[in-house]
Amino acid sequence: MKSETIRVYKFYPQRWALEAIQRKRLKISPFRELNDPFEFLAANVKKKEDRDSFAAAIASLSKDHGLISFSKSWENPVIWSHYADSHRGIALGFDIPKDQLEKIEYVSERIEISKDKRFDTETISKIKRLKFDHWSYEKERRLIYKLPLADPVTGLYFTGFNETLVLKEIVLGARYTSKSAIQWTEELQMDGVDIITSRLKFGQFQIGKQRNKNLWKTL
Repeated sequence: MKSETIRVYKFYPQRWALEAIQRKRLKISPFRELNDPFEFLAANVKKKEDRDSFAAAIASLSKDHGLISFSKSWENPVIWSHYADSHRGIALGFDIPKDQLEKIEYVSERIEISKDKRFDTETISKIKRLKFDHWSYEKERRLIYKLPLADPVTGLYFTGFNETLVLKEIVLGARYTSKSAIQWTEELQMDGVDIITSRLKFGQFQIGKQRNKNLWKTL
């Protein structure tokens, strides 16, 4: 039976979105390079010897694993400001099997862990899914990867679009201005990819679809 999929979004400045589309691949971020310094540090570990053991467990996991972060929605204006060049960028919408995505849980305090379970697999797995609740606007979902061989040119890590990472939407930011950066519109539409122009919603602090066809933008 085919797995249930959900639509999630990856935000980029225009340049990197267009490169992702052209090369049909997404960058995998190694755990050690994530932008939140509290990643995997949601546990309240008070004793130094326990902190050292905990840090070693996380370091072991981080050395050869990475992730791709997505958002469940593209309506929040803050995420466009932070990750898509202040609304001049693009959000790429993918259909991904639900059971492959990790849903982030947001907490206001670092959690206490019982001593007998401090470093077991279940505990580490739980901590991987916890973030400070000020990040909750992201509605984050994650794909976790064992790092592949690095790209020989860039030294970065990538995964290609495939049957479980299916591009379905291209959402142009409300301040997106390029009209001729690439000319793949017809090809993408033939492949079932919708191209959407976004706008600021009337009466709400949200981003929505531009329904006036005279104002639609193209890639």
